Amino acid sequence: MKRLFLILILTFSLQSWTKADDIRDFEIEGFSVGDSLLDYYSEVEINSKYKNYHYSSKKYYQIGIEKNINQYELVTIHLKNKDKRYIIHNMGGVIEFKNRDKKKCENQMEIIKDSIVKNLKLRADFDEGNLSWDRTGKSKFKRYSFLMPSTNKYNLSVICQFWDVNTPFSHLLKTSINSEEFSFFLINEAYK
Repeated sequence: MKRLFLILILTFSLQSWTKADDIRDFEIEGFSVGDSLLDYYSEVEINSKYKNYHYSSKKYYQIGIEKNINQYELVTIHLKNKDKRYIIHNMGGVIEFKNRDKKKCENQMEIIKDSIVKNLKLRADFDEGNLSWDRTGKSKFKRYSFLMPSTNKYNLSVICQFWDVNTPFSHLLKTSINSEEFSFFLINEAYK
């Protein structure tokens, strides 16, 4: 029941995006790309969070927000290393499937995708493959990426990550929004 309620909240919250002209108009749990995280937390609170540098480049790090959120179980935020303004370059809303229910993740991804296409009139491009973090090749993903007409770039995506049972991770659904700068980083620098 909690998941169904979450889907309804996600679906109706996406409807407020219909007038968004810029990726900065999109929100996840009240956060927007381009905002300063200092508008929400003190510098001490931000620096007390665990910094995850999960790309080969250390240009950006990720922190997690778990408190005072409603639609997701976790919000991940990428910040630029040594940026004293703490500008949000990427944010993602995460739902974890501890029971590894692949079908439930796919169904929720389809609902979110359909809502984005219907309400935002964005084209959804689908791809799937191996999750690069699992070198065994046994962990997979399915993803919809949405082309933003204002930038002609894919700055919005919904992905299901299906982690192999031999990894310590559960299946995840993640809605992610990137700044143009962070999208460029992911393509050109993150894994070099």
